Amino acid sequence: MLRQVLETLARNGTARASQVNLTAQSVGKHVIIEIADNGLGFGENVLPFVFDRFRRGDSLGSSGLGLAIAKKVIEAHGRTITASNGENGGAVVAITLPLSPDPR
Repeated sequence: MLRQVLETLARNGTARASQVNLTAQSVGKHVIIEIADNGLGFGENVLPFVFDRFRRGDSLGSSGLGLAIAKKVIEAHGRTITASNGENGGAVVAITLPLSPDPR
C-alpha cells in the first residue's frame, strides 16, 4: 500500500511539474519521506482541503481522490501525512513512518 501511495504522489507531481524529487531522512526513531515538485504548489485556498475527497486544485482531469486515499492509507497504519508548499515554490507532501515496524 505504501508503494501505491508513493506512486500516486509521484504521478500527481509529474502531471503538474517538470521535476519531482523523493527524499527520505531519518529523524529520531522515524523516517520522513518527502515528495516535492517544482510546479506551482497548492493554492492557498486549496491547501487546507487537499486531503478532502473530490477536492481538486486544477482542471488537469484528476478525480480529486488520490490525496484523500493516500491519507486514509497512511492514517490507517497510524502514520501521518502532510501537505505544504515548498520555500521556493512547488508542492511538498511528507509522510512520517517509524524506522522499525510496530510489534503488533
